[in-house]
Amino acid sequence: MGPQGGGAIVVTASTNAFWVESHLGAYNTSKGGVIALVRSPRFDLAPLGIRVNAVEPGVVRTGSPASWWMTRWSRPGI
Repeated sequence: MGPQGGGAIVVTASTNAFWVESHLGAYNTSKGGVIALVRSPRFDLAPLGIRVNAVEPGVVRTGSPASWWMTRWSRPGI
């Protein structure tokens, strides 16, 4: 990308990198690692015209995970 004048690297993280859930320690940790992976090279690659970003989509409430949604978010303390 550098020799071509730049570009963009986009990775998918999660809101769990910032707002963690119980019983998802490995997942929360991995998404935090993705954020760290994006933060470091963005400074190294910026002079080459390469942008590095992460997208952190949240839960999308659709009909498919409705039962999961209700059991997950109806519990106190979450």
